[in-house]
Amino acid sequence: MSNDQGLNARYFGEKKVGYELPRDEQDGSFTSDAVAESLRMVMEKEEGRVYRDKAKELKPLFGDRKRQNVYVDKFLEYITTHKGCRSA
Repeated sequence: MSNDQGLNARYFGEKKVGYELPRDEQDGSFTSDAVAESLRMVMEKEEGRVYRDKAKELKPLFGDRKRQNVYVDKFLEYITTHKGCRSA
């Protein structure tokens, strides 16, 4: 599952739902300075406003505990109902 993290970061970065940390091109590592500067940019600087605005826009969707509980309940119901089903 962790192999898709780079793809997820890039996808959400393109949608301005998340910010992709600058990484080393060779091994994908990042520094604590890169994390700190990225957080500063997103939380304080004008260029990070797009991320803050997107977070406010999505808050009703992801911040609604009742809605999230319904999603979890439906998912659990589905996997319980279909636990014997396997595709070839």
